[in-house]
Amino acid sequence: MTTNSSTSPPPSAPPRSSKRSQSASAIAQSSEVRARVLATARELFVTQGLNGTSVDAIAKASNVKIGTILGLFSNKRELYQACLLVASEELATFRSGLESVLTAKECSPTEMLAETVRFSFRFAREHQLAIRLVQRSAIAVSDEERLTNEQVYAAADGLSELLGRIQPQSPQALRFAGRSISTLVARYALASEREIEALLGLEGRDSAETNAALERYVVEAAARLLGFRPAA
Repeated sequence: MTTNSSTSPPPSAPPRSSKRSQSASAIAQSSEVRARVLATARELFVTQGLNGTSVDAIAKASNVKIGTILGLFSNKRELYQACLLVASEELATFRSGLESVLTAKECSPTEMLAETVRFSFRFAREHQLAIRLVQRSAIAVSDEERLTNEQVYAAADGLSELLGRIQPQSPQALRFAGRSISTLVARYALASEREIEALLGLEGRDSAETNAALERYVVEAAARLLGFRPAA
């Protein structure tokens, strides 16, 4: 009986390009899962707060396993802080966007104010969830949830600097105006369509019409805070 002394060659290793492709796919998948977890967690934190939201609830709502979430974030507090960071980065685009609007054309002071308030209002309407999370964190009782004044008022104080170009005033007056206008804009940008319709007496009207009317009222209120009439 003879035996074959030759040995089979070892299986060939997968090409490097295949490994790189698999690695890139895994990274992309991990990024997608992380983004989904953050988006889901932010919605729950906005409605239920940090203490009222569990990792289990986030896992179920995002359809991601708890172990996967805890592999991305060491605990719920770290996940909450990550949500705040995303919201802060989202709102940080406000100033550059407003700068672009104001430098796009020459405006009188009253026209600049109107453009500023309109942009602020529309920006707030588009970033409601981020604003709600920041607002909730600003008034939170728990130290874990609370933001510093610098974080809460970063966008408002940026607005104050821009308002100084429209009508020079003392830093204190501009800070008050900036924060007041930001609060006013956020209050009505976050309002429901039903509330806006009832407020303006425009029940049953087209949403574009009610939003345009609300913008006009907010512009007028902001102008009064700065002491002059808004642009028509």
